[in-house]
Amino acid sequence: MAILTIDKVVHRGMQILLLRFPFDKQLINMVKQLPNAAWSKTRKAWYVPYSERMIDAIKKLFNEVAVIDTSVLDEKIAASYCMPSTPGIIGL
Repeated sequence: MAILTIDKVVHRGMQILLLRFPFDKQLINMVKQLPNAAWSKTRKAWYVPYSERMIDAIKKLFNEVAVIDTSVLDEKIAASYCMPSTPGIIGL
């Protein structure tokens, strides 16, 4: 079973979910079913707009055909909750 890694990055000024997996026609056809899915030539990966709903949709779609690795995504989401919302102001 292929490993599908989900990462959260900024691409073209938007927060996106980057989907990385080995070349597999079945997975490619499946990722194309996601709304606004596109291939990034620069990042050499598929991407979709970031949202919690999209994360759930990806997990549901790929659950039976790939091992879904969200460890990098989880770290970035956790780190974003720890960052102060106003630069330079800590502890509000």
